[in-house]
Amino acid sequence: MKRLLSLAFLLAFSMNIFSVAAVETDPTDQPCGEWDDVSSTYMDVITDVCERGIMAGLGSSNFDGDFGISRAMAATVGSRIAMGPDDFNSMEDANSFYIDQLQNYFTDVPTNDEWNNWLLKAMYYARTQHVMSGDANSGGVTTFRYNDDVTTAEILKILFEAADARDVLNVSDASSVSYDGSPWYADVVAEYYAMGVINSYSADGGEGDYIQFYIYYDTSDSSKKNLIRLGLNDEITRQNVAFLVYEMIDQGMMEDPNGDLQEVPDTIGRL
Repeated sequence: MKRLLSLAFLLAFSMNIFSVAAVETDPTDQPCGEWDDVSSTYMDVITDVCERGIMAGLGSSNFDGDFGISRAMAATVGSRIAMGPDDFNSMEDANSFYIDQLQNYFTDVPTNDEWNNWLLKAMYYARTQHVMSGDANSGGVTTFRYNDDVTTAEILKILFEAADARDVLNVSDASSVSYDGSPWYADVVAEYYAMGVINSYSADGGEGDYIQFYIYYDTSDSSKKNLIRLGLNDEITRQNVAFLVYEMIDQGMMEDPNGDLQEVPDTIGRL
């Protein structure tokens, strides 16, 4: 009997841990550049993106760059860009309003106390700014899937649409990008290549589709760079999202969403 009770307790405990682990933590107000888990190589890059108000750390002393970026986090990043970080952060904390509005769009709106205003606000503005939408099944039911991780192809679309919504996207014709082709991400990947954010890619619809780009982590020395290769259908980490945001601004594909911070300095001799 004691053994059965012990097993039941362990099962309940493990299930509780799993449910807590599945909940994203609230982005913190920790000062940019004071993370324990960011290497000195990339500290300046991550700090730049943080100081622009686009991304923040997750824990008291961590950026958690190796974590996958969930749709909740992607909605936050996309909303900050689409509205401007200062404007987004100044929006009123009105959970009941966000819940009422979001339930017009999605069937999986979180309403429990584990979720703070940041998620509901991010979902609402990501949807109303046309940065992200849910997935409708054959029955017409739409879910946001806020705790699912995002792929490289998906974050490219989110960043592109967010910059376009803010009118800080510098491409020749954003309206020409369609997501109806095969594969759906072919057009948007080609725009990143045309703008020099990525230097190589394959977007034929195969499992091996990828993007490749250099992250220039020392703007005073163009030889200090690392090659990043990401599978388009693979989940992307928070660090690599920060790298893409940094390169979009550095290459002139996206202006600073706030418009009041100095541009990332150009690097000489870039490929």
